[in-house]
Amino acid sequence: MSSKYFMTMLVREIESFLGTFAHDSNSLFKDVNNKLIHPGEYGSYRERCFRNLLQCVLKKDYKISDGFIITAKDSHISTQCDVLVYKSSAMPITDNGIANFYPVEDVCAIIEMKSNLTTSALKDALRKLSEVKKLGKDRRNNKTKSNLCHQDTIPTFLVCNRLESTDIDFEQIYAGIDREFWHNGILSVEDGFLTYCLLYKDLPKIAKQAFENLGYDVNNGGSVHNFSQLKYKVGENFDAYDCPINFIDAHQVDRYRHIISFLLSVIQSINMTDKYSFDPIEYMGYFKEKI
Repeated sequence: MSSKYFMTMLVREIESFLGTFAHDSNSLFKDVNNKLIHPGEYGSYRERCFRNLLQCVLKKDYKISDGFIITAKDSHISTQCDVLVYKSSAMPITDNGIANFYPVEDVCAIIEMKSNLTTSALKDALRKLSEVKKLGKDRRNNKTKSNLCHQDTIPTFLVCNRLESTDIDFEQIYAGIDREFWHNGILSVEDGFLTYCLLYKDLPKIAKQAFENLGYDVNNGGSVHNFSQLKYKVGENFDAYDCPINFIDAHQVDRYRHIISFLLSVIQSINMTDKYSFDPIEYMGYFKEKI
């Protein structure tokens, strides 16, 4: 049972986000010919209103910003990320207070913001996001890991106003890219939420037990899950299950269901992903065994 007080406040934040993301930003930053007059501020305005919504559902353990991701490997750095969820205990490395750089170990989720996306632009955005996700392979000092079920890649999401089509061939988009580097979800404000569906009936007994221990109802036939590739422990190793696409349509009686599902997906992804600790010694080029 949900709290009507919390949900009332959350719905108010969703309505505020929808108003600024889809309407106010266009009124403020586009001229009479629908041409952007301040592209930089337009994007920043949308990102700020989205962060306000996201912060409502995140624990105080996390903060939100934009910036770049760096790793202990010399030349590994991301392009600028619109929205980064990072540990509240982390201190970004700043460049004269202008740009923020976050060690990959402190990053908990990555979200890119777009307007209306053609199929071609969507492909470019997702493949770019997968390259950023790959930086998670450089993380060191594993701190916590679930014994039965876990994810070891940084959760990544794409938020846009509208998609040209929701009938998307992700195998074609991600040709040559392993499933573990696919996105976790795509929120299209006008269309719905593209995520994945975990089908419990297709899982082996040991994997079902893992989810049952985590509080999931494994007898309901299926449940929305937010990883394209689920990893579960079998003996000393982890096997993988590719989750099929699941689409939550925005045009339903519950008009905010797709946005709430997206927010839940972000929370669950962060909770189920391995946590790492940042060690400045490694970033300085000195490893513990050498000291």
